[in-house]
Amino acid sequence: MNLQSGFQPSCEVTDPELLFGHSRPGALLEQLVTQMRLGTNAQLLGERRSGKTSLLKCSIPRLCAAEPRVVPVYLNYRRHHLVKGYALAHRLLLAHVHASAVRGCYGAFPTRLMLRGIELSPSLLPEEHFEKLSSVSDYRIDGLIEAYFHLLGEYGLGVVLLLDEYEHLMQHTFGGQEGAFFHIRTLSSEAPPSRGAPKALTYVVAGALPWNQLCHVIGSPELNNIGVVLPITPLDSEAFRQMWEQCLADSSPAVRQHISMTNIKLDSIYEQAGGWPFYGKVIGQHMSSGSYNEDAIYEALVDHFTVIWSRLNFAERKQLNAVCKGLPEAVDASTQTMLHRGLVEYDLAGRLGVRGQLWSRYVRDQISESATDLKPTVQESNEEKLGLVVDKILDLVAEINESSLNISGEEIFRSSNHDRQIERDLRKSAVDADQFSQFALSLYNLLYERTTGPKLAKVVSSDGKSIVEENRFRPLERLPKKLRRNRSIVKIVDAVRHHFGKGHLTRLGSFNISGNGLKISDVLQQYLGSRANPRDAQFLAMQLGLLNDVASFLVELRNLLDESPEMFCNSSPSSDCVAESQTAQS
Repeated sequence: MNLQSGFQPSCEVTDPELLFGHSRPGALLEQLVTQMRLGTNAQLLGERRSGKTSLLKCSIPRLCAAEPRVVPVYLNYRRHHLVKGYALAHRLLLAHVHASAVRGCYGAFPTRLMLRGIELSPSLLPEEHFEKLSSVSDYRIDGLIEAYFHLLGEYGLGVVLLLDEYEHLMQHTFGGQEGAFFHIRTLSSEAPPSRGAPKALTYVVAGALPWNQLCHVIGSPELNNIGVVLPITPLDSEAFRQMWEQCLADSSPAVRQHISMTNIKLDSIYEQAGGWPFYGKVIGQHMSSGSYNEDAIYEALVDHFTVIWSRLNFAERKQLNAVCKGLPEAVDASTQTMLHRGLVEYDLAGRLGVRGQLWSRYVRDQISESATDLKPTVQESNEEKLGLVVDKILDLVAEINESSLNISGEEIFRSSNHDRQIERDLRKSAVDADQFSQFALSLYNLLYERTTGPKLAKVVSSDGKSIVEENRFRPLERLPKKLRRNRSIVKIVDAVRHHFGKGHLTRLGSFNISGNGLKISDVLQQYLGSRANPRDAQFLAMQLGLLNDVASFLVELRNLLDESPEMFCNSSPSSDCVAESQTAQS
């Protein structure tokens, strides 16, 4: 007896006609291809096993039929786990682009070409091109990629790069290196070489983590030229029925008979799966043996659900807790995100509920195993507090600068080209010594370097014959004397910078406050309750403590501006400044 099941959960769909629900006119597949043709960098956002890979691969024939001048290139770096680092990742990228261009036979575009002294053959195998590019020095790779894309543009061609499981590329292949994606980002931001021609490069990233959250994790905004996010949602009942019938048609008669013997209605299967094709195929595969055991099906999906649960933040888990208790909170950003992800849904009565009976069972199990009221982990709680205190600091700096401009015509915290980097470093959770080192440097830059100002100093003249006065720029000089040296947080920030932040690398090497009697062991005792060097798990708490104290210092500075504005005029205030101070004070 032939037992062949058409319910293979791990099989990818490569025929667009079999992408039920998503291949309808105006549905997700058409939306994705339209964005590719428009040259819009996009994210395909979906949970694990939601069909991201199938959608990417089904988009290729549709794109080629609609826009023959575009070279689609599918690449999943998880399948190339030995490729590590920026240079190897970009070698692999160029190898796949050229192999795809050769495979597509794009008109007059040469399949064998000489590119800056490097010959690329007409092979269809990307590994052959990768081997060839392995002999090229790392520093030449960026130039070769840029030259290749510009050459494509000369022939009126462009590339659509489909990056599946992009989290692996950013966090493992690149190793979380900030800026590693910027070369791709830059190329994808270039305008088409001529009117009506495709862009040289458009990219689509597919993953379960929203791009802005991943940018927060790696501490770099390099994915912020993504123009649209396309969420993958579950199938409606009609599309789910079409998918189920196709799987039955692909099964042998014996398997169809086994499934019929279970007497389980399709409506019940749809409710169990919540409309997700992967869950439905897991159920169908289980039923192919002629039995139906809901507990066994649930156990088969527990590991899958655990991955989804681990990606939920505290606000999302809290919302699920409220939904399960029948007391949904007001719809907020976390609710909308979970609706897009197909984790919750509205019923016909407009009530919010967990989508799918299997996933709902898992959520209830997690909540019953937790405390009565869900509480964030220490890490989640500290990260939430971190975002709030950094927001407060930035708002205070802006408020202080606005008041200072009204009083003296100058900002206390000077703007610089490094402000965005400072903000990113302050917001990024310090989970080890290296990240805390970068945080310490940026906190120092905020408090010390951005308040650098001129101060008259007596120096020997250039001819060495006399003593003259000239302005020397010193940190903190824009702050009133009352707040420069006799506030502990000012000394602490410098001490932390010198101990953790490799302070000797800063450009203000002439400045230090050594001899102030402040030891780093005293700082550790104050913030961690121990004089021992911090463990990795303690850095975030210390980061939070420092930021809270800086915020308190800025509140004092803002209040001083309101109460004694004359203190912020120049050392020899003009009558105008005094008048403005009096006006501001009144």
